[in-house]
Amino acid sequence: EGGKETLFGEIAVGGASKKKGDSSGGGAAVNLFLWRAALETLSLGPLESADPFGGVIITDWFTLEEGPGNQYRVTAYILGRSLRTDNIKIAMYVRAKEQGNMTTRRATPVAETRLENLILTQARTIRATQFK
Repeated sequence: EGGKETLFGEIAVGGASKKKGDSSGGGAAVNLFLWRAALETLSLGPLESADPFGGVIITDWFTLEEGPGNQYRVTAYILGRSLRTDNIKIAMYVRAKEQGNMTTRRATPVAETRLENLILTQARTIRATQFK
């Protein structure tokens, strides 16, 4: 069924669909809803790369109105074909000027989980509106 969108958003990106019993390549399968939601959510910053075959989206450094003194960089990993909590992982980094020096640190797990939940909510909204 690769290459076709299903109720759960599975799609083979970038390749012809595989026939039953065909184990050759044909594009990596990612959850379409998670992919779209991650792209939409992370559009608040410029994208450095988006690889649908590996399921990885990386932003360049960006600032937010809420925290103009900090810069953020996000990597989103789409890890599976189904729309599940454990199929989206976020790595977020914060760059800030502290005592005159620029420092880069990993964001708190709470901040990363909050962003994962935003993406999941957006993915569920996309799925719900697509099948009305």
